[in-house]
Parts: sequence; C-alpha cells; structure tokens
Amino acid sequence: MPAWKGDDGEEEQEEQEQEQEGSSDRNSLTSPVTPLTPSHQHGEWEDAGEAITPSEDRDGFGMYRHPAVDMEGGRMQAAITSFLILSVYYRTLSPSISGGDSGEVMAAACSGGPAHPPGYPLFVLLARGAMSLFASLGENKAYRVNLMCAMLTAAGVYHLHRAARVMTGSDSSATLASAMYGLSPLIWNNALQAEVFALNNFFVCLLTNLLVRYLARDRPSATRVAFTGAFVVGLGLTNQHTLVLYFKFCPQFEHVPQYSWGDRRSFQGFLNHFLRKDYGTFVLAAGGTEVHGKPVSLLEGIRFYLEDIAGPRLDERRRGHTKTYEGQLMYIGIPFAVVGLILCLYGRPLQRNLAAGRVLVICYLFYIIVFHSLANLPIKVPLFLAVHARFWQMPNSTLFLFVGIGFEFLSRRFADKAFALSVRWAIVCLCVWLQFVKNFDKQDQSGNYAVEFVTRTAIETLPPNAILLCSGDLQFNPGLYLTVCENVRPDVRFMSLQLMSYRWYGLNSSIKWPGVVFPGRSHWPDKYGYSLQKFYDANIWDRPIHSYGGNRPAENLEKLLEDPSLNEDQFFHFTWGLTDRMIPTQVEKINIHQYARCHAKAFAPMEEWEKNGSLPDLLKYGEDTWEDQVVREFYITYHRFGHQLMEYYRTLPGETCGGACPEGCDCDYSMGTTLALARHSYQKLGDAYNNYTAWGLEVPFNWDGAVHQNLGTIDEYEGNAAEGEEGPGG
Repeated sequence: MPAWKGDDGEEEQEEQEQEQEGSSDRNSLTSPVTPLTPSHQHGEWEDAGEAITPSEDRDGFGMYRHPAVDMEGGRMQAAITSFLILSVYYRTLSPSISGGDSGEVMAAACSGGPAHPPGYPLFVLLARGAMSLFASLGENKAYRVNLMCAMLTAAGVYHLHRAARVMTGSDSSATLASAMYGLSPLIWNNALQAEVFALNNFFVCLLTNLLVRYLARDRPSATRVAFTGAFVVGLGLTNQHTLVLYFKFCPQFEHVPQYSWGDRRSFQGFLNHFLRKDYGTFVLAAGGTEVHGKPVSLLEGIRFYLEDIAGPRLDERRRGHTKTYEGQLMYIGIPFAVVGLILCLYGRPLQRNLAAGRVLVICYLFYIIVFHSLANLPIKVPLFLAVHARFWQMPNSTLFLFVGIGFEFLSRRFADKAFALSVRWAIVCLCVWLQFVKNFDKQDQSGNYAVEFVTRTAIETLPPNAILLCSGDLQFNPGLYLTVCENVRPDVRFMSLQLMSYRWYGLNSSIKWPGVVFPGRSHWPDKYGYSLQKFYDANIWDRPIHSYGGNRPAENLEKLLEDPSLNEDQFFHFTWGLTDRMIPTQVEKINIHQYARCHAKAFAPMEEWEKNGSLPDLLKYGEDTWEDQVVREFYITYHRFGHQLMEYYRTLPGETCGGACPEGCDCDYSMGTTLALARHSYQKLGDAYNNYTAWGLEVPFNWDGAVHQNLGTIDEYEGNAAEGEEGPGG
C-alpha cells in the first residue's frame, strides 16, 4: 500500500534512504565480489541468483525507491462492486432495439457481414455468440446482445476498481471511482443497449488496469504484464478494424450475406472499409452535416465536454426545467477529480505509482485534444451532440480514476483517524447512492419499446412486395435489424437511400433482390449514376414504392443537385401510415379516398399506442434522444396527412368508383369526408401543442400557427359546402 505521507514524512524517508544508500556503498567496498555471468558484456547484470538491471535501484521516475504496492488486494471488493453494478444494469436493461447504430451492427451479426466502417469485427462476432448463448432467455435477439453489453461494462467496472486499488491502496477509494463510473449517465446509458461502446469501455478499463500494474511492478525485468497488454491492445483494435471478418470469410468472397456494409469481394473494397474512406479516414462523420450548422471547433468541443462533466446537460426545449441529466461527476466528484489530476502531475504522494499517474494524464489530455480536433459534427444540434458525446466515454474512465486518487488523498488529510474508516465508507456510499438515485429514472429503459414499435408498424403495414426506401438512422437501422434478424416482412425490399449513393450497394442489392432494377452504378449525379426518378420509373410499375424518413438520398447533400423525383411534378407523395407512397403523375385517375383509407388503417396501431399512454415521456427523454425523434415522427405524420388531404384533393386527377364502391364509400366521396379526416389530424396537432406548453416545453415546430390556419380553412370550406358553393375539389 502506498505510504501517502505528508511533506515532513517524505523528507525523513528520503534522508533515511540516502543514509541506507551510503552505507550500502561503504559496505560494498569491503564485501566479497559476486561472480558475474558472461551476459555482463551485453549490458545485463546477473548474479548466481536472479537477474537484475542497472535500473533496479534507479529509474527515470525514481519509483523503485518507494515501497512496493499491493497488487493482489481488493479482488473480492471489486467483484462485489461489479456484481452490484450489473444488477442495476439488468434491472434497467433495454428490452429491445434502440436508436443509433445498434440495429445495423446486430444485422451484421445475424448475417455474417461487416458493419459500417471500420466494421467492428470483434463486437459482431461476440454479438453473434450472445444471440446463441442466451437463446434460452426466450427474448428477442436485441435483448440478448443488450445483456452482453451490460456484462461487458460491468467487467470494465471490475478492472477499473482493480486499477484504482493499485493506485490508492484503498478499497473505499477504488469503490468510489469504479461505482460512480459505472453509474454515470454516459456509461450507464450505453451499457443498456447493443452498442460497440460497451466493448470499447471494457478494453479501456482492462488496459488501464494492466498499465497501472506494469508501471508499478516490483522488478523492471518482469515483462509478462507488458506482453499481456500488447495482446489486449491488438484484440481491442479488432473492435475497430475489419481484418478478423475478412480473414474469416476469405473463402466466401463471392457470397453476399443478407446484410453487408461495403464491397467484400475485392481487396480494394476491403481497403476502403479498413481505412473508413467512405466516411473519411480521420473524421468522425461523412460530409453533408454542414446543412445542420457549422462543425464543432476544438475549443468549443472541449468546452462542451467540460460542461458535460460538471453538469447538468441542458435541454433547450424546457422552460424552467433545464436538466436533461446531471453531470457525469454530479458536482461532488469535481474536487476529487481536480485533486487527483494534480497529484498525478505532482507525483510525490503516489510514490511507486508516479509513472502510471503521469502516463494516464498524458493519455487523457492527448485524447481530449486529438478527438476534438478531428470531430466534425455540428453539436449545437442536440441529437448530434448526443452522438458526439458517446466518444467521451473513453477519457471518462481515466477521469473517474482521478476521482478515486483525489478522494484517497483528501480523506487521509482531513478525516479523524479515530473514525477514518467509517467516515470514508460513509462518504463513498453517499456519493454512489446519489449517483444512482439522480440517474435512475432517466436511465431506466426496461419498458422502452418505442423504436421497435414505430419501425415494426411502418414495415408491417406496407402493401405486399413493396420497396421501402429509408433515410436516416432512426428509420433504417432498426428496420434492418427487424428484417434481417427477426425476419419481419421478408417480401419487403428494405433499402437505404443514403447507401444507394455507393456503387457497392447496388451490386450487393441486385444479387439479393433480382427483381429490383438499378438503372446505373449508383444514385449519384454523374454519367454512370441515376436519379430517383429513373429508379422509380424502372420499378414503380411492378411493385409499390414507399419512402420512410424523407427523400434525402445521399450523405453529401451539396453534390446532389436537383433530383427531379423530389419535385411533385413527377411523383405524388401520399401519406401511408408512417411512410409515403410514391404515385406517378401519369396515372389518369387516383383513388384518393382509397389511399386515405389505407393510411388510416396503417396508422391505426400508432393511434392505439398513443391512446394506451405508450408514447415516450418527453419529460424523461430530451431532444438529444431517439425517443424524442419518435414522438416527432408521430406528430409529423398528422401534419403531412392533413396537409395532403387539403392540397391533393384539389390537385390530384379526378376519381370515380366505377360501380365498384369500397365498403363505406358514398360514391361521390363528399368533401365532408375529406375535411373530417383533415380536421382530426390538425386537432391531434393542437392537442400536442397544448401538451408541450403544459409541460413547459418549447414546441419543436410552428404547430400552433399551422393548426389555427388550417382549421380556419376547413371551417371556411365546410361553410361554403353548406351553402352549396363549390369546395376545393370542385
């Protein structure tokens, strides 16, 4: 255990050591000479017993002048802490798919292909194993991978506890550092869902533990920990590089799995994937995000990070209620972290752990500066800030280690020795309990089926053999999981508008779906590319085409130019549940009432879901969450449908039932029927507006103006109809 002495004690210790060194030098003059082996000529010092090196008693940090640290203590306390954290994770575990990249990564695991660059091969293989290992749980595959991520994060907590125990020599300080780390909002949230960050956090904590042990070892010649660390570094990098998957499937290059990101059939395709050339090798996101604002600068990114540490994160929608969640350190950890950071630089109280402390400071500062230099997301957009913040988890493991070091120093300085142990553990329990209580409600995802329900509803309500073109992570990634892993609607051709801009996507998709025509290499404005209009023209007469999430076809928006298919002179976009049905303008007559009935049927599960109170709680989920995006999708559908009923009834070609009236149709399809559906849509928007304002939230859209304006227009049309005047469809 480190001595953690004060200045006076350290000076006395140094004087004693100098006297001992002097006496040993004097004794060595008269002592018999120990025979040396021939290895002396190669620069090594050996005696007949065990090998030593010239740095045994003196090194760059002077750490071997200090007593050895306890490397083996605290195993039971670390295991108990890890188990308790895992119990919390299990209680709050997400039962299904979540937003972000988790659906896409699990689809890669189900189909045996790499995920998006850089592929995450180790995570994909572990996820595939978890789907089989936990099959007896009887839950969906997403839940099994979520459980695996919770276990990986809890294992990381164990290793962080072990590292803090070596650095501080105290079980209480190690428990404070590791438990607060495991219950901090960022770590807790990513432990509950199938995300690659859980595996990355495990490796970071494991490497921290190995680093601390290596630099505090008793003998410099002991290298076993170094070899273990080198192996773990290589293994950890496979969570970010696709080499494992490509070697595993070398004999199967010609096989195209149900889902695979990139071209696996050529070495150039592998190289592009390995280097993230499709995204940009040394950037966080692909181009196109500039339309949402200016990318974050270095200083601005660091400022946001420091604010997230101190907390709380602000929710700009809220009036008076500004917290999305408390800060990572929840205020009370800030002084401990500052003191711990200073001690790692100053070094004297750390004694044998001086080298480890300074290396950790260097790693921490290096990551913060380099990452924020490369990050290019416009983080003033709340959802992009949440995406950006996920990469703060790596330095936070070191940050909480500073918390443990600072707490150990302060508690030894100020605690009364008669009650030191009880006071220290009381403070630790209080801090951990506050971290748990403050974050539990926000992090509890045990009843969160929002993303799965919305995506499943959008897919299951499509007509047979439809093509569904998705735009956005919320629409594509969860749907990819449902279609690939859960085999939902295998007749639907589930495609990504963004990925259609890559040549390899058309090659892979044409093999998977022979009936789908790709009229060019990629959806890109060059001589080999094709527009969405050409894609629609080639396929819309054979199968229905729907879009989900808008018509943003490619990542680099500035290169798209004007796509004729986005203009409704070419195609009508009619709301069909959560999706849009593409209707060619060449059709002579369009049964608008039939499409309205199809929409009502497709959207009925969503309305029932909302009536049951299952819509995500906006007071729990801030606008930086995917659940907030789900709520927006729900209400935007009402706005689109109401708008289309009023606009398309005047512009679409006329219709007649032709003697084959659908059930409930009054043949002349009165304007009253149309306006009643439109009124219902705008009344729902009015209810949403009232809910937002009642909860003290800013309404994300100008719903109030749109609702009043269109309800007034509906009243005018109905008044005209009652007087016998010609309505909007006349």
